Amino acid sequence: MRGDVLWQARDVILSREEDISGFEGQSIASVECAATGISYSLLTNYGWTMKLAYLHWESGEREVRALDCNSTEHRMHDMCNRLRMSVSDVEHLPGIAWMELSQARLVSRVDPVRTTKKKATSIELLEGAGGIVPGREFERLGAGFGTRQELMGESGRHRTYLCTTFPANDTVVPAVAFVLTRVLPVWNRYSK
Repeated sequence: MRGDVLWQARDVILSREEDISGFEGQSIASVECAATGISYSLLTNYGWTMKLAYLHWESGEREVRALDCNSTEHRMHDMCNRLRMSVSDVEHLPGIAWMELSQARLVSRVDPVRTTKKKATSIELLEGAGGIVPGREFERLGAGFGTRQELMGESGRHRTYLCTTFPANDTVVPAVAFVLTRVLPVWNRYSK
């Protein structure tokens, strides 16, 4: 339902907004196609709001991204439609999806607008989220939090990367993961 509060932590409130249809653009794999999805409103006590979207592309890909931000801070606008998070299915666990929890960080103090994504530890995620404990938030939402090896049994070179696992039809965890790993670290000017 529109306006329903889905998640709240400290100074941010995530609410469900409207369904999205006919969204056109490039998927994560740069395929020109259309998407449907859900939009969210992120309200903050910092004096700005952001519109997020969980998109399901015709190509089969899924992602979360920021669509718009009404902040006067340029670094927040830079992340809109640029810093995106893929949502993938766990191949050997039917009905379970996962997201890698890489973290948005400012490129440098010299260029405080541009951001990039980096592998993050639990401590770095905590610091970037301004003290909100990601593991506890995912647990509250019924999602897993750990390394790709712990949660999905991976043994490759990315096995130590943090991720979250959740039911594939869950529409809250993907948006919360985006807020914790993309929005808040950029707002908090986190750079390790």
